[in-house]
Amino acid sequence: MLTKDISIEKDLYLSGGELIGKVRRIFNKYKVKDLPIIENGLLKGYVRTEDLIGLREDETIEKVNFLHSNAFFLTEDAHVLSCLRLMIRRQLSTCAVFKESGNFVGTVVDRYLLKEIGHKFQFGERGAILVLSFDKSQFLISDVLRVLETEGGFPLMSFFSLGDNQDEIHLTVKLQILDNQNIINSLNRFGIKILYSMEVPDYAEFLSDRYDQLIKYLDI
Repeated sequence: MLTKDISIEKDLYLSGGELIGKVRRIFNKYKVKDLPIIENGLLKGYVRTEDLIGLREDETIEKVNFLHSNAFFLTEDAHVLSCLRLMIRRQLSTCAVFKESGNFVGTVVDRYLLKEIGHKFQFGERGAILVLSFDKSQFLISDVLRVLETEGGFPLMSFFSLGDNQDEIHLTVKLQILDNQNIINSLNRFGIKILYSMEVPDYAEFLSDRYDQLIKYLDI
């Protein structure tokens, strides 16, 4: 799934002459905390909400001491998770997207991106999410699969990650069923530790919280 396959806001960017009042209205409309500045088709940097503090509505962003960086962007052929990784690590709510030729395409907004990633990786489907914890030396995936099969749980998606303790493994599983209480009871009988259980997922928040583990799993 590439960046060009998701929603890109073609007109969501700022130019050097934008009034502060207009910028604030755009921030509020799209519920973002930053926006790229594009001049002559090039990324000049990002204006953030904190950069506007103390400025009058009739002043322009040329007065802003904005984030000067032309490195925080991706091409439209980049994987969507690379886009999400850049936004999280740089603490941006938006990301400028360009063609390989260098032409500006538009801007990706974090909440739209998370929603589409959630659907792609089945977080948007009705069902339950479990995060299980195992000791490396005792972990057997067959035990988990047997419990799920016995209780009618079919995994739509799963990935592994390391816990805070290097001897600990976490398994995140998305199931096709909403009522996972029987599965939880069976897992408890097997002595499998359940770190997290959610029946109606807010998958955008969930994916953001567990993003690093998902990136490692997909190895991008």
